[in-house]
Amino acid sequence: MKLLNVLAVDDELPALDELAFLLNTSGLTGRVVAASDSTNALRELRDRSFDLVIADIAMPGLGGLELASVIGRFADPPSVVFVTAHAEYALEAFDVGAAGYLLKPLDAARLSPVLRRVMASRAAGGVGEGERGPASGGEREEHDRMDIIVVEQAGKTLLVERSQVAWVESAGDYVRLHTFDGRSPLVRVAMSRLEAAWATEGFTRVHRQHLVNLRAVRELRGEGGKVYVVLPDVTLGVARRHVRDLHDQLVFLARRQH
Repeated sequence: MKLLNVLAVDDELPALDELAFLLNTSGLTGRVVAASDSTNALRELRDRSFDLVIADIAMPGLGGLELASVIGRFADPPSVVFVTAHAEYALEAFDVGAAGYLLKPLDAARLSPVLRRVMASRAAGGVGEGERGPASGGEREEHDRMDIIVVEQAGKTLLVERSQVAWVESAGDYVRLHTFDGRSPLVRVAMSRLEAAWATEGFTRVHRQHLVNLRAVRELRGEGGKVYVVLPDVTLGVARRHVRDLHDQLVFLARRQH
């Protein structure tokens, strides 16, 4: 996938330096530019193209939420992720179309999954979590085709809507879609393609073999040094590297819904 060109925005210089360092060493970024306030950020956005803006929320003058609102009016807006010390702004972040919401202090383990989701979303022609801006031409058509999965089964053609899927299981060159009503059709599609297409629709990887619908999660459970995610009809193990990202996404979803 194409590396991300990122604009980092924070009025606290130590935090900005740390964010720029994490971005530059992530292996997922191309150009990383730092701006100490929203005014400088807008100048950079005027002069150069970016895939992602990562911004603090509480900044003097134009804050991060206001900056995101301005960015949302661009013809081809970059995705926006917030990194903040304030948990209470999650709902407002969703309202302005944030692709992620991370609490300080930030580390590479929590940043990398968010960068990967943005990469996957943009590669699939989608937009950030919460955003529903217009895509164009073939990109939008490709993204829309994954809203419904066509299943050929026993001489019949079945249509499975994305919203009906609770979790997905990798099976070689196929995936098995486990639906809320108990069906489990096998479909010839790469897990990576499905993950990319559904990254902005509330699905996230919890294991090399499993993709889950966040809205199906009933509980995140620690047991014997391992972590499990509990769905209506199954309990799945969560790979260690996905635990913090899954936790953050569930908190973000919960705040959006209340």
